[in-house]
Amino acid sequence: MRRHKCAAVCLLTLLAGSTAFGFQGYPNGGYPNPGYPVQDYGNSYGAPLGQLRGVVNRTQNDLRYAAGLPTRNGKGRERIAEAEGHLSSLDRRLSEGRMNRSELNKSIDKLRAILHKNVLDGMSRNALQRDLDELLLAREYRS
Repeated sequence: MRRHKCAAVCLLTLLAGSTAFGFQGYPNGGYPNPGYPVQDYGNSYGAPLGQLRGVVNRTQNDLRYAAGLPTRNGKGRERIAEAEGHLSSLDRRLSEGRMNRSELNKSIDKLRAILHKNVLDGMSRNALQRDLDELLLAREYRS
């Protein structure tokens, strides 16, 4: 009985704290874009290249957000800038209706380097990992 009371008190304290503090530290009360969770780019890469352009766009937005986080050195910002450059080149080709596998591979490699070497908060790391997974799926499908 005492164990149940303790669990109930802990649960109520946790719920009260999470509603009182919310998502502090992020603009608009959540991760960068209030509409972020409802964006659906799908995983059907057999669809037109616009699907992949959506993933590239979201990845660029996530990288811009990560670039605003404090870093210990300039290397972190440099890695993000390189990844943004490759993603931009890939998006340019996709807008022309062509797939540039080389730029996709370079973007994936740069994103991996960011995830392994940069200091990121949990939400940014999760968002970039999801972007990396979707880019890997696109590369696998397009091979």
